[in-house]
Amino acid sequence: MRITTYTVILAGLLIGIISCRKEYSSEGKIPPQNNKQDTLPVNYPFSTGLCDAVTLGIDPGTISNFSGDTSATMPDSLLLDMPESGDQGSQGSCAAWAVVYGLGSYYQHESAGKAYSDTGNLSPAFTYNQIAKGNCGCTSLIDNLYLLREEGAASLARMTYDPSECSVQPDSLQFLNASGSRIPGFEKVDMTSLRTIKAALVAHRPVVFATTIDDGFKKLSAPYIWSSSQGAEGEGHAMVIIGYDDNLSAFRILNSWSRAWADQGQAWIGYEFLMSNAQGNGFVFE
Repeated sequence: MRITTYTVILAGLLIGIISCRKEYSSEGKIPPQNNKQDTLPVNYPFSTGLCDAVTLGIDPGTISNFSGDTSATMPDSLLLDMPESGDQGSQGSCAAWAVVYGLGSYYQHESAGKAYSDTGNLSPAFTYNQIAKGNCGCTSLIDNLYLLREEGAASLARMTYDPSECSVQPDSLQFLNASGSRIPGFEKVDMTSLRTIKAALVAHRPVVFATTIDDGFKKLSAPYIWSSSQGAEGEGHAMVIIGYDDNLSAFRILNSWSRAWADQGQAWIGYEFLMSNAQGNGFVFE
């Protein structure tokens, strides 16, 4: 009788653990608050790296506007299944991390069913190094989007990311590996329209965007919601909108400052605050 009781209790605990894992691992579920122990180093660089200028000397062609169904009923909350946050380190590569690692890896996951891993996730170094050419400063969203459309990007397993250098160019095998990960194209998103941004997410299209960050954003603490200016402003920074929650009136974003920043590398930005402070258009893949 005693063994039977223990067996029942253990079985119940096991079922409970499995149920919890399943509930928060599927797309569309807002994750619970993480009780994480990781902290950023005291001297973490909080690098940004966004330029407005197109430096490749290319014509990306006419970029159409995203025109999702903004009149449809939308869920109260939504969260896309994204790769875990990467770490750009001291290099000004946020645009490449947002476009290539964030948007590109998600597109591969969705369209080709590739699991999130070093062989499935795309390397920001593939586009960043081609644009920076040894000058490891800022790059534009357009340049990174253009290369992701025309060339794709090699996986992290084929071209590792090294925050200490940006001069090594892709070789022929890396270009070949990249060719299968091209996005079909990209569209502009009106960052002043709440329903347009939400419609893109409902259509399974994460939104790459840029905003000016400040001291408060760098050092967010629980509940990790950035909704007002706090401290000195910094430079423009590119990230990815990956979900929203009407109960919080906030978008969920994926950053590139490692999983030790904020909530496992993710955070919330208030609806009105983001729309008021976004720099220019956002972008989604077609």
